[in-house]
Amino acid sequence: MSVFSTEYIYPNSQHTALFYEVASLSFPLWMVVAAAPPACAGPPPARRDLHRVTLAMVWILPLFPAQAKLAPIYNPVTHMVPPAFPILLIIQRSEST
Repeated sequence: MSVFSTEYIYPNSQHTALFYEVASLSFPLWMVVAAAPPACAGPPPARRDLHRVTLAMVWILPLFPAQAKLAPIYNPVTHMVPPAFPILLIIQRSEST
């Protein structure tokens, strides 16, 4: 879901009301879906590997030189631009006694 809301969840936007509106409407739904047992026999590592691909792009793409070809370019681009670092959702499960 974060791919579809990328325009609103860039780090510079994370201090705006629109970011919180988009995040509060999209992420809880997917957290409930992820918590449910899967209907298919897909392994959980497959979901983890998708996150690793994004992290690999964040770490590896800036190592390659690049040049912007579209105008207008206000910031000089000298390397490949990776996607923004994914939002980390930390969920703490409370144990009831």
